[in-house]
Amino acid sequence: MRKPGHKSAEMPAALTPVGAQAATAVPGAAPPAPAQRLARRNLPLLLLHARESVIANFRPILNAHGLTEQQWRVVRALLDAG
Repeated sequence: MRKPGHKSAEMPAALTPVGAQAATAVPGAAPPAPAQRLARRNLPLLLLHARESVIANFRPILNAHGLTEQQWRVVRALLDAG
């Protein structure tokens, strides 16, 4: 629930839903290319693939030390927390 007088921040253009682009489009500007719309709509999937590509390089190291990915996340969080 919003507080009275609270102004909500605008969502960055890269994160706005595809349909919302039409309402905020600059008159006379070309619409986003289909590839850009597709990338925006599939951002969670693209991030998942990127994460998978990165972690694939670390799996052998984790396995060599007898750690699962979940255990590594806990160790990393504890180290970050100090």
